[in-house]
Amino acid sequence: MFAKYLTTSSLVAAIALTPLASAPAQAQDARDVIGGLLLGGAIGAAIVGSQQPRTRVIVPQQPAPPRVQPGPPPPRVQPSRPQQPRVVRPSIPATEAGRQVQTALNYFGFDAGFVDGQVGPSTRAAVERYQAFQNYPVNGRSFPENQALHLINAYQWANNGGAAQTGLQRQALLSAYQQHLAGTLNPVTPQPSVAPTPNNTTVIVNPATTTVVPAPGTTPVTTVAATSGAPVPNLFSGAAATPALSSRCDAVALQGQANGGMMTLGNLSNPSFALSEQFCTARASAVNQGHDLTQAIAGLSYADITVQCEGFSTAVAGQTAQLGALTPQQAMGSAQGFAYTTGIPQAEMAATARVCLGIGYGADNMDMAMGSALMLVASGEPAYGELIGHHLREGFGVSADDGKAQAWFNMSLSAVEAGAPAVFSPTDAGRLPLIRQAVAMSLGGQPAPVPASTVVRVPTLNIAPTQVPASNRAPAPGADGEIVFAPQSVLPTFEVNQ
Repeated sequence: MFAKYLTTSSLVAAIALTPLASAPAQAQDARDVIGGLLLGGAIGAAIVGSQQPRTRVIVPQQPAPPRVQPGPPPPRVQPSRPQQPRVVRPSIPATEAGRQVQTALNYFGFDAGFVDGQVGPSTRAAVERYQAFQNYPVNGRSFPENQALHLINAYQWANNGGAAQTGLQRQALLSAYQQHLAGTLNPVTPQPSVAPTPNNTTVIVNPATTTVVPAPGTTPVTTVAATSGAPVPNLFSGAAATPALSSRCDAVALQGQANGGMMTLGNLSNPSFALSEQFCTARASAVNQGHDLTQAIAGLSYADITVQCEGFSTAVAGQTAQLGALTPQQAMGSAQGFAYTTGIPQAEMAATARVCLGIGYGADNMDMAMGSALMLVASGEPAYGELIGHHLREGFGVSADDGKAQAWFNMSLSAVEAGAPAVFSPTDAGRLPLIRQAVAMSLGGQPAPVPASTVVRVPTLNIAPTQVPASNRAPAPGADGEIVFAPQSVLPTFEVNQ
């Protein structure tokens, strides 16, 4: 079949490549050749005749050769058009952030259509309606992070009691969320139920004013104010407007998709947002790695590991609480001193912290995540210090402090640039220069010095190269006797089979 197809195609191609005007030209060439041959024959005969006796020979005139009429031109063959390759356009990727935005848009009545996570024309049209309602610049192809974050947070607030508190729905509920953020939302007072009046009610029009006079010898009626009941608890008073990190990363992912991809050094127009993208990328990497490691822990379910990580977070809580007050060097020294007193081998400490880092981020437990990152840095993996810089910059789990954030960024990036292993997107050669540039553009300057009054006294320790048995373990060199560290029994560790 293939040979037949090839022969037919070759024939069609040969016909197609022959010029259509060649037939008349070939006929003219044939006439020229025939005429030349006849002329040559007459000359040859004359030469031969000149060598013979001159005998008059009457040569009858040869009739003119029949005029060769050109044949009909070959049928015009249209060149076969090559079959156009079928263009398969890639489908719009479905993302969890897209699903959340579509769900929120539908919830508030902006009709994004079917919730499939694909940001297509219907979703963009719904975004434009939402932007118009919020008095934002209307552009369905540009969904800034503050707009997306406001929408997602409003949806979460409404489902966590905001709708029940206000009794509102759809776009009116979205307006109520704006009032909630501004602190001007008045709680809805439930109306008392009124018993139905009987049918034999007499209606008096313009009743006369009646004055009640107490009877002689009776006590006058005293009006007593009703005693107010117990204060009604308001679950939303003073609620923090800061969203969970997972919600923040969903909004960042949606905005990055609307921007056409993550920012690079070549289009670093918003360095703060670029750092948020890298933070969320590192968070996702930690969650995935932690999930993979939990599969390698024998004998414990995911719920059991989560309980163990909560114990780990509690044990290192004292170290985590100092991140807002110490420099990176001081925080690392304190964490290393704590790790020394536990007697846990460094590799086991790091493996446990790596598991709990992923579980902490997956559960939006910022204390667990930051404590795990700190213990990883103290265990000789300074690349995880970048996470602490992100937390301090954005204020997740700790008060925002640009100066300390920059110090952690510089410590972590410098260590990786000097040869320490990179843990987040290690094959992306442009990641570290991007973070460097974004930190310089968004934070700038020098880290703010830590006031002497806020520096917590920490021990200076020399970590022994070998582990000392717990029964014979001596105090850490230079340790302050008044500082009590958690005993080894309260710090769980895991054996990860890799």
